[in-house]
Amino acid sequence: MPKYVFNNEAQAAEARERCYGLLASVYNSLPSPDFVATLVHTDVRSIFSSSLQSAAVPEPLSQDIEQGLRSVEEFRNKIGKMQEAELLVRLGVERTRLFRGIKRGYGPPPPYESVYTGGRRVMGDEAQQIKNLYTEFGYPFSEATKEFPDYVGLEIDFMRYLCGKEAQAWKTGNQSKAMSLLNIESDFMCKHVGEWVPRFCDEVLADAKETLYQGIARLTKAFVLIETERLKDAVAKTN
Repeated sequence: MPKYVFNNEAQAAEARERCYGLLASVYNSLPSPDFVATLVHTDVRSIFSSSLQSAAVPEPLSQDIEQGLRSVEEFRNKIGKMQEAELLVRLGVERTRLFRGIKRGYGPPPPYESVYTGGRRVMGDEAQQIKNLYTEFGYPFSEATKEFPDYVGLEIDFMRYLCGKEAQAWKTGNQSKAMSLLNIESDFMCKHVGEWVPRFCDEVLADAKETLYQGIARLTKAFVLIETERLKDAVAKTN
């Protein structure tokens, strides 16, 4: 079994936690003045740079990350040139079109695992499986979110939650718990997030008109692909 420097491993998990949190916030947040202000004051490039320091990133995915960051930065540069009300309307319309699945031909199929892996049926068996996992691992999912458990923003936020628990395990020197959490993260990525989120991101990239959502889709896809392989490697090293 490889040796671990607990502080380094904790910092890596925290960096990944921040990156998942950033992505989840875009999918889970309605456009509002607070949402826009958070984006303006968040160093997105630094968050991704920190989260990828220990990852082997293939050149095509590195290019996708850079292109995604530039798209987000382009959006941020436009903010000061637009009236807030106009900006929020544009983002609201675009978010609805891309993430709500209003009707066929108006935007991508809605971002639920059941839709992308279970025959395009909302709240299929996949959603119940995901809900069971949330319960098993103590993720604070609530029906009050008014989202199905297999919504893209919730699955990504679940990964944020697991990374936070992993970081805490490293900090307290509990290597066995940290490694157990890495196995859980890898399993969830391989069986769930990695199985459908990249395809959803392709749908968004083909349809998005606002640079914010173009950038987030590109960043999400690249990060999910990188994380899937990184977690596989981390688990393999322990066996």
